[in-house]
Amino acid sequence: MTSLPTASVLADLAHALESGQDAEARVRRALAALRRLVPHDRCALVNATAAAAPRLLLEPPLPEPARRRLETKAEALLASLFDHGPAAVPSIPAGPTSHLAVPLVALDAVAGVLVVERDDGAYGEQDLQLLSVVASLLGAYLASLRLHDEERRVAQELRDAIGRRTHFLSMLSHELRNPLGSIGNALHLLDRVAPGSERAASARAIMGRQFGHLTRLVNDLLDATRLASGKVQVRRARMDLAEIVRRTVDDHRSLFVRGDLDLRVADGPLWVDGDAVRLAQVVGNLLSNAAKFAGPGGRTEVSVAREEPGIAVVRVRDDGVGIAPEVRSRLFEPFAQGADTFDRNRGGLGLGLALAKGLVDLHGGTIAAGGDDGGRGTELVVRLPLLPETHAATAPASGGMADRATVP
Repeated sequence: MTSLPTASVLADLAHALESGQDAEARVRRALAALRRLVPHDRCALVNATAAAAPRLLLEPPLPEPARRRLETKAEALLASLFDHGPAAVPSIPAGPTSHLAVPLVALDAVAGVLVVERDDGAYGEQDLQLLSVVASLLGAYLASLRLHDEERRVAQELRDAIGRRTHFLSMLSHELRNPLGSIGNALHLLDRVAPGSERAASARAIMGRQFGHLTRLVNDLLDATRLASGKVQVRRARMDLAEIVRRTVDDHRSLFVRGDLDLRVADGPLWVDGDAVRLAQVVGNLLSNAAKFAGPGGRTEVSVAREEPGIAVVRVRDDGVGIAPEVRSRLFEPFAQGADTFDRNRGGLGLGLALAKGLVDLHGGTIAAGGDDGGRGTELVVRLPLLPETHAATAPASGGMADRATVP
């Protein structure tokens, strides 16, 4: 049966953990009360999980090297608990010093270890029981802190998700309204002009362009959904990546002002195992991104070469406004288009680079963004594995092309 003095100390200890102080101050008060239950000269609490670095609290605070010695002992005990599971470590004499250690268990997992030391005398079974009770209280408190932190993290993620959804719906309505408005105006004009007139032809051309824009938006949305659900099909075949880049640049030349797109292609083919349509989509998205940011009179450089053993590298670099370093970490996230990333008048849903990353991942490659930290220019780099030479040698030869060409 628990004695009244012991019950009083346990009540004080529990009250300390419920006080209005910050978490560290609460734990220190609890450790100070522990001395009245389990006599000790030094006490150490290591709060940790298997995936995080331990955080040490000592009571009373110790100078070096005593701090380092006790910290090393506590961390070694914690490592043993992670390896072998929760189990009290009995009193172990070490010369004139004895110690007692028990695990802190939070949510059925080891969350730390509580260690006490005394310079004179050994610990008994009652000390072990009392220390275990205190460890249970501390473990429950640490669990509540962890749950509170997790709750705050989830709440913040939910707020961020709602914000992204709201922002995306705003962008989508904007992107749909403009082409639909242009198509509506063109239809209105067709009702009022002669069918074969120049104005009628102009109206039909406008409708065709805006229809193409809407089609690309819908296709991007469908691809993003398929990538998210793992339903994108990649039809692999042996193909020349250099030729894919050449053709894609040629297909996108209308995005660039005459002479501002420079293409450099390595000698000979670069054989990869991939889907020609999807790889062309990747390069096309990078070119579209560069065209948005290079702007009138800007310059974009595209290169494809074997820069590393067994790796083909595609680089697309523009000299536009650039991307801030803090934004690059989320540049390839879906709908990553905002005031800090893209200007609203550049258009698009912010899906192009996210789609490019998803498709590159499916090909076993990587994509990364770089550029000048001074705010000028962006470089997007795609790395794809080349086929081994024995496989590439059996591939059909492709047509040759000059190493350097300026797209007219």
